[in-house]
Amino acid sequence: MQAFLSLLQDSSLAALLDESRYISMGVQSLHVLGFTFLLALVVAFNLRVQRVALATVTVARFTRSTNKLYYAGLAAALVGGALLFLPRSIAYGDNWALQYKLGLLAIAMVLQYLLQRKALSLGDAEASAPLRITAAVTLALWFVVGAAGRAIGFV
Repeated sequence: MQAFLSLLQDSSLAALLDESRYISMGVQSLHVLGFTFLLALVVAFNLRVQRVALATVTVARFTRSTNKLYYAGLAAALVGGALLFLPRSIAYGDNWALQYKLGLLAIAMVLQYLLQRKALSLGDAEASAPLRITAAVTLALWFVVGAAGRAIGFV
């Protein structure tokens, strides 16, 4: 594993990212803005699933209209995160907060995908209690992912 991390850190892309302060700030911005955008859509999805807001729009229709935006935010966050990882691969490889974040991120992405897939199949029906509970748990999980990401720089 250490050899792979060294290969990543010694790559020309990692060197470019590490040498330019402006590129580094741009990548950090991409990552944070992508995650913030994704989180805003997850919150909006939850507000609709929980019947707190947007009652005139069906859950299925809301999900259909925001799916591409969600995946755009996810892509920006993932690409930005991968680019942030490269110049510090060796140090981050042993960072427990990053490992925790990546595990939780994988779980959150799978749960969100399953939630959206179920929401798309609802038609005009409202979300069931188990779906609402799962959505709330997933929302909390996304916030824990963000907190774990914040912890990476402090360990």
